[in-house]
Amino acid sequence: MQLDLPLQQTVTVVPDATPALDVAIVRSARRRSLALHVSAHGKVELRAPLRASQRDIAAFLQRHRDWVLRKVADATASPPWTPQWSEGGQWYWQGEVVRLAAGGPRGGQLAGAVLSLQVKPDSDAQAWQRAVALWHRREAAALLQARAALLFDRHCSGHRLKRIDTRWMRATWGTCAGRRAADGKRDITLRLNLWLAALPADLCDAILLHELAHVEHMNHGAGFYRRLTLLNPGWREHDAQLKHWARLLFPVVAR
Repeated sequence: MQLDLPLQQTVTVVPDATPALDVAIVRSARRRSLALHVSAHGKVELRAPLRASQRDIAAFLQRHRDWVLRKVADATASPPWTPQWSEGGQWYWQGEVVRLAAGGPRGGQLAGAVLSLQVKPDSDAQAWQRAVALWHRREAAALLQARAALLFDRHCSGHRLKRIDTRWMRATWGTCAGRRAADGKRDITLRLNLWLAALPADLCDAILLHELAHVEHMNHGAGFYRRLTLLNPGWREHDAQLKHWARLLFPVVAR
């Protein structure tokens, strides 16, 4: 068994792939098993325990060769959205495409399908990206705070909403955490992805209702799905649509 291997390395080890695929090997002392991840851009990463041998890694990749090739092909055929950070670029807001424009007021302003930002037309990509992110963060935080609080009051009145955090997240739409107090009520903290404000309103609500179903059931057992179906009977259709949006939006933050 080979020990003292580097924590990160890149090897071409997927047999019969055309062209050859580079697989990034990332080792961790905390990891106990091998796992594969294929990004929306088709980048392959194998996460391995610190002491996993090269033979074990090669055998694992061989066993999962077809899955890797299929995922890479899917990513190549349907690449994620790449924002154009300049005049006329596009952004997403509540399921609609908006156009980026220079010359807006401080903080930015959305009017119709045009997001006017306080940048010059010839500003560099970093300036455009920073202006868009600041506008989106401010507007999304307000929107999500208000909507989550409204739905919580409507469906979870027997508990307390203590905190709502909003942030950019790479791979999840939101989380719900809570601890039951002495009076039997739960004190709930919601963490919501700022990308939720880019979704159509019904899909944003679907995510919020999913997290609120966790107020009663902090798991994904049968009780949780009964509660979710009560809150959102169309959750299965919404989940299918959200897969498209996750592929579209998450890679923008994960790059």
